[in-house]
Amino acid sequence: VVLNPGDVVPADSRLIFATDLKVNEMLLTGESEDVAKTDKVKKKKDGAPEKLTPETMVFSSCTVKSGNGRALVVRTGMDTRVGQIAALLTSETGDKKGCLPDTSANQTPLQVELGKLAVQIGFLACGCCTIVFVVGVAVGASDPDNDDIPSWLYMILIAVTLTVAAIPEGLPLCVTISLSTGCSDMVKENVLMRKIAAVETLGSASIICTDKTGTLTEGKMTTVKAWAAFRDYNVSGKGFDPTSGGVARGGAVAADEVNFDEADKRDTDPCITSLVVSAVLCSNATLARNEEGFWTPRGNSSEAPIIVLGAKMGIWPSDLEKFFGRIAEIPFSSSRKMMATVVEPVKKDVAALKEDFKYPIAADAVDFFAPRVGHVKGAPNYILEKCTSLLKSNDSDPTSQPTTAPMTPELKADILKKVDELSSQALRVLAVAMRPLTDTSKLPEDVDAKFDYLCKDLVLVGLVASIDPERDGVKQAVSDARNASVRTVMITGDY
Repeated sequence: VVLNPGDVVPADSRLIFATDLKVNEMLLTGESEDVAKTDKVKKKKDGAPEKLTPETMVFSSCTVKSGNGRALVVRTGMDTRVGQIAALLTSETGDKKGCLPDTSANQTPLQVELGKLAVQIGFLACGCCTIVFVVGVAVGASDPDNDDIPSWLYMILIAVTLTVAAIPEGLPLCVTISLSTGCSDMVKENVLMRKIAAVETLGSASIICTDKTGTLTEGKMTTVKAWAAFRDYNVSGKGFDPTSGGVARGGAVAADEVNFDEADKRDTDPCITSLVVSAVLCSNATLARNEEGFWTPRGNSSEAPIIVLGAKMGIWPSDLEKFFGRIAEIPFSSSRKMMATVVEPVKKDVAALKEDFKYPIAADAVDFFAPRVGHVKGAPNYILEKCTSLLKSNDSDPTSQPTTAPMTPELKADILKKVDELSSQALRVLAVAMRPLTDTSKLPEDVDAKFDYLCKDLVLVGLVASIDPERDGVKQAVSDARNASVRTVMITGDY
């Protein structure tokens, strides 16, 4: 099986070749973070627990986000991890109690209680009938219509009759009618019950345990805040639709959660524009409509909100490719904590390119049209260590050009404080930096040497903060559950 970005893994497979391969395993683990895969087998440490999803395996129905690889299929169909999960939902145990199937493990609370009631009624009926039999025999009770029948035989008939009469034959019918009425009421609330007994089970629930990613949230990382040149920005809109939402000054509130007032908009602010242009040039994700007409990103889930933010501002990767050509890339790694790309102008006539370039970038502060420009994004604390300067605005005028300033310990502390502030709001923060290069000689072939060459003396452009927003109606649903004395427990691996 050959794997490329955007592919869905067809079966559980063992990697035999992988280059910067990352796979989204949210279907199996519930985590939105892409998982790095390798074809190299690492020695297991003594006492280390076995991983749920080994690094050398890719699993059916998971999506390839970046990199490429080749794998050998080892399991298909119901033998795959996804198939095993499906089997848990549909399989029967096959256990028997005597000659009858044992269904006690799958009984609902109502069935358990009805079973207990039946046992209690049975014992009570047998006890009462035994007492009636003993008393009747002791007093010599006889059949008034037939004196030839012995007293003990007559009392056996009486006791059996009383026992049968004590069993409530109409109870199952009453329970079924009650549950059917409950099903009818649930249908009116747009809840379709596959099994009638599930109505009572749902009604007896006192705790709801729910996954976070993709259940309480949309499973779609969305940029909501940005910071550039010491200016704060708010971003509106949900999901991947670039036609919904926009960019405004920090503190601005969208009246309908989508549209900002014209006075608050910052689409033409050179600080945020420079940040977005640099971030898009350092991303591989793409955004396009699918066959159903929905906007869908392809590529790394951390880059998707950056591409959507750029599209909201009219900055598309395809448009930037008309001005800049990528000549090198250093993929993200867990050790470097950052990704870097190198671009150069597509034409030698740089003056003509600048004239055609329609985006209001901070041209006076950094040279986007240098012979070569390195663009870097990644973990803020790692990138700040590589920065020697940063963009800084001198006033609050959204049209004014920022300047560059040396990165002092005080400024670095202020930026880290801003990162902590955004992180405390459950936002995932990425820092973006760039470095104009005048040297056009051949770049080093070794990845580490290339990284050391590019990632130094960087200019910090800004920060991008994203969040996985909650689904519509989640707040009301949790509130309703609380009012019904049902406790809600969120299960997540993000904390």
